[in-house]
Amino acid sequence: MTRFPFVAIIKIIVCIIVIVFFFLRLYKEKKIKRDSRTAKSHPAKLAFLILVAILSVGSYFNFFQFHLNRANRSHFINYNEFIIHYLGSKYFDELGYFNLYNAIVVADAETSNVLADDQKVRDLKSYRYISKKDILSNSAYYKSLFSSSRWHQFTSDITALVRQCGSGLILEMVLVDHGYHTTPVWNTTASILSNYIPVDRIIFLALLDVFLLVLMFYAVSVSFGIEVMLIGLIYFSVNYISSFSWIGGAFLRYDWFVALVLALCMINSKRYAWAGVCISYAAMVRIFPVLFLAGPLVKGIDKICRKKKFPDEYKRFFAAFVITSLILFGYSCIHAKCPQRWLDFKEKITFQNETLLANNVGFKVILLSDRTWSDIDSFMGKYGKPGEDAFNSMNDVKREEIHARSREFMLYAICFLVLFFLLVRTKDDTESLAWGIFLMFTLLMPLSYYYIVLMMLVLIFYKRPITPGNTSYLTIIFLIQIISFLLSSKLTFLMPFFIVSFMLFGYLLYLAIVEIYKDSRLENSAKINTVP
Repeated sequence: MTRFPFVAIIKIIVCIIVIVFFFLRLYKEKKIKRDSRTAKSHPAKLAFLILVAILSVGSYFNFFQFHLNRANRSHFINYNEFIIHYLGSKYFDELGYFNLYNAIVVADAETSNVLADDQKVRDLKSYRYISKKDILSNSAYYKSLFSSSRWHQFTSDITALVRQCGSGLILEMVLVDHGYHTTPVWNTTASILSNYIPVDRIIFLALLDVFLLVLMFYAVSVSFGIEVMLIGLIYFSVNYISSFSWIGGAFLRYDWFVALVLALCMINSKRYAWAGVCISYAAMVRIFPVLFLAGPLVKGIDKICRKKKFPDEYKRFFAAFVITSLILFGYSCIHAKCPQRWLDFKEKITFQNETLLANNVGFKVILLSDRTWSDIDSFMGKYGKPGEDAFNSMNDVKREEIHARSREFMLYAICFLVLFFLLVRTKDDTESLAWGIFLMFTLLMPLSYYYIVLMMLVLIFYKRPITPGNTSYLTIIFLIQIISFLLSSKLTFLMPFFIVSFMLFGYLLYLAIVEIYKDSRLENSAKINTVP
């Protein structure tokens, strides 16, 4: 099920408890409508949700076992992530996006030499594997990228990180990952922090995300209320596809999510300029959050068509977004002393987006799937070649398939954009922002942990009036988590996140169709009532 099966069981139990709570809440609401003398027991409800939230937060942190290394030693810091993002940002001026792993191999050979002679290393331009021997034959080049003092610091940092995590096996795992591909804006801020905080104090960098998440949930409680915040916190803690094991205890990996949720809070509180600032930051550090502009843009266009005027609050929102984006772009260019880093990033991220990984989630994953994903033997039978990695062979085929089916993907995209327009044009401004999740799923295939943004839907659905429809929306999203945990104990290889993609597609399509139908009925009813 997971490396912590008892944690998965607790999360399933929490999801069941929350689903039962939703139905009791619905029943209570109906009872109140029948008998106006009955009062809601807010203190009891809040006390119950607080207890469930405490249990769920404990499960998120694996009940304080955090991460386990291969010797079953517990540590809060996610060293897999930290080696990439701490070293990648600290030594970005020397290594850029493509030379980090090769430099690590050379540095390790000069110091602790924990890597085996047959260690596979992923080339960060082609994603092919190259040998340790080939890298060491060109070691002089990688060392020449550093000054002597910076090279000494680099080797010392690697030695310290291996010592801290308690196993040289950590480097083996890191060197087959797909590398460092953050935006120049994120890198600029991270490089300042990583060059300031020494390697023996990186716990402070690991705690940045915790601080930001606490700030975010406080903002949610102020904007939406404590009860809505607690439901959001519970979902954040027990969801399957973005557990602590992925990026918990890492270096500033939730900043974009915090910014997006803060934007939702700002819109809900009618602070449109600040919402634009927040979305700008999220987009400039992760790019795909720019899709969350689509809802407000559709709303603005619809209001121009209806009232021949672009609302002032939307002007503030988009102006703040543009101005903040320009400032952040300039900030990253000044730090790098040239805009070349953005061109390097474009090359890196374009190739990354055409690479199908085991935990990609999205509509395209469904289209690109094949039967061999069900088991390793079938997969190797189709894609395994002498001297070639089967995953690389599969990605060669899938990249060609993506290009060959580009027109088909475009037609799907157009259909989804039309559906999105019909979905958000009648929503309020807060909901129109959150529905960017629909485009994120249908147009892209981000890694699983980015889908923590589904928490935004949980917030807006719980904020809505208590109806059977809204209760079903909340129930299904928690039910998906239960099914995912149960299936993960049975499915292997590439199937778990294909199934997750399939379930999320059904869920989002169900939401879109029901919401469009419901809104069209309300519009028709309003027109009939206004006829003299």
